[in-house]
Amino acid sequence: MTKKEARKLHRDLRDKIGIEYRIQAEKEICDRLYDIAKDRNIVFCYAAIGSEVNLEDLYKRLLEMGKKLAFPKVNGKDMSFFAVDDLTKLTPGTFNVPEPDEGCEKIYPKKDIFFVPGLCFSRDGSRIGYGAGYYDRYFKQYGECLKVGVCFNNQLDDDFVKDEFDISMDRIVCDDIQEI
Repeated sequence: MTKKEARKLHRDLRDKIGIEYRIQAEKEICDRLYDIAKDRNIVFCYAAIGSEVNLEDLYKRLLEMGKKLAFPKVNGKDMSFFAVDDLTKLTPGTFNVPEPDEGCEKIYPKKDIFFVPGLCFSRDGSRIGYGAGYYDRYFKQYGECLKVGVCFNNQLDDDFVKDEFDISMDRIVCDDIQEI
């Protein structure tokens, strides 16, 4: 299946997840990600849009523990991460994705952990995002980090075309499979 076909299929599947299932699945995913992130000082995050896995409860828990969270901000074709100590400092930005307010400190990764959204993931760590390549370009520059793909189990699919420039995830965390 082409990336375009996979994007459409898995966006539609994700959009159809019922609210009761979604609530339970997001709780399970947050618990699994907490176990991975609890001993880290800095966690690189994403702000969910649409039907993406919402990790806000996890982020609140990590902030209460004194962890530093960093969220992406897009500038043209580039993406950078900025520290956020309060989730209200995220406001709609590029593509209407919540981004850190002006004045937040820019953070550079040093073998840190990244939670990465996507539309589709394979069991070997391949990822299909929205097609703009922001994460692929970022990870080419800062590759020495733990990249954790975050998804619902219906976003797992091994049948899609992978390109040479695609950066694979080190782990995939979803609701019914602890870790891939």
